[in-house]
Amino acid sequence: MSAPLLFAEEPRLSEGGLTLGRLEVAGPVLVLVGAWSPLFELFAGRRQLAGGALRVAGADAEAAAAHGALGLSLRDAPLPPSWSVSDVVVSSASLSGLSSRRAAARTRQLLGELGLSQLAGSRLSRLRPAERRAAGVAAALAAGAPVLALEEPFFELPPREREWLGGVIERALVGRAALISLPVLPDGPSENALAARASELLLLSEQRLTARGSYHELCQRVRGYRVIVQRSVDALLSRLGEAGYEVRRMLAADVTTLWVMDPQGTGTVPLLTAALEVGAPIIELSPAGFGEAAASPSAGSSLPSGA
Repeated sequence: MSAPLLFAEEPRLSEGGLTLGRLEVAGPVLVLVGAWSPLFELFAGRRQLAGGALRVAGADAEAAAAHGALGLSLRDAPLPPSWSVSDVVVSSASLSGLSSRRAAARTRQLLGELGLSQLAGSRLSRLRPAERRAAGVAAALAAGAPVLALEEPFFELPPREREWLGGVIERALVGRAALISLPVLPDGPSENALAARASELLLLSEQRLTARGSYHELCQRVRGYRVIVQRSVDALLSRLGEAGYEVRRMLAADVTTLWVMDPQGTGTVPLLTAALEVGAPIIELSPAGFGEAAASPSAGSSLPSGA
């Protein structure tokens, strides 16, 4: 995929609810942790982009599902209970312009690919909750969009249902790009397995992007820091690289948030020293991740005067 899977340039959504700043993430599979419903509402055309830019695989994110840019399965999608699984998927395929014959063929192919052929004739009203969610996944894939977007697919499902649906999602992801949201991590084996499979995770807290990285990186005990600075960012990035840190940036209008990985276990002293040397005042420095709570920085690593 030549274009980033997710690209943001100071987007502003109608009614607010999401602050991404400047962001570029390659994919092919991103897990979005936190309250990402405003983004999925934008995909569905329920919200508008009031300013800035937000793109998925190079396509405008606003109403991306209606424009064929992604296949969308919302957490509470109102699928007709009297329809069969096959009816739902055929209808979705037909909306993309396929003839009735080709839509039926596409449906048989997809249900077989996802391991759902035995459910083809079952009415949605008679299905278990996980099976209805699986029907939504199949419908999202029916139009052949380049990106799959799943909103909280495991929401309120019991463990065995989550495990079964996790297998369907794994099959759906083969050879496909995807954006999948989860409310929290760690949460359970199915969610954690999906997160571990992702290229990268984006963590949202209080409507702001607060951390990004792989599942392994975010689970490290004392190896990640969230650093917020206001100026001299490029000089600080250079110094941190020389000191052995790995850094990803997340930009906002007034500050820059750095997600600083510490693979060598160096600690915060070289980080703070570098900030002082290049004149990059640190507004906030805190351990980041969702693994076991990190210990406080070692003695001598508190913020020096002027940091």
